[in-house]
Amino acid sequence: MNLEEFTKFVWNNSLKLNFGNKPYWKKDVFLKSWVDNKYPGEYKNEPGLYWIATDVKLETFKKLSKPSDLPNNACDFARTTQNSLNLFKNDIAHYKSNIPVIYNGHRNKVFSRLRVHFGLDNDNTGALGINYYPLHNYH
Repeated sequence: MNLEEFTKFVWNNSLKLNFGNKPYWKKDVFLKSWVDNKYPGEYKNEPGLYWIATDVKLETFKKLSKPSDLPNNACDFARTTQNSLNLFKNDIAHYKSNIPVIYNGHRNKVFSRLRVHFGLDNDNTGALGINYYPLHNYH
């Protein structure tokens, strides 16, 4: 299986969680109760791959100011976006989706890791810190 076939297999067998477009992130997002309420029977906090996709335009990411309270290990979106564009040009990856993938990863407990990326829990690892940016109104 080559990388394209693997990517297609993962994408076609993934669970898509829709959220956002609210004035704030709810504190229970990605917890078992949240998943069970929206996607009954789909909570599996197990090893796996995850992709974060959004309708935020690259131009918006390029203009985001680094929040003053952003943890040291969180992502400076404007700087990272510009670095990625310099490296990849406009071909920042997404797999045949209307909403581009902006981040991918793997973890032993996928839902727990997503909470860390949103700044809802902290496991003292590098994480995106999404909750520190004004991105709540996007999907």
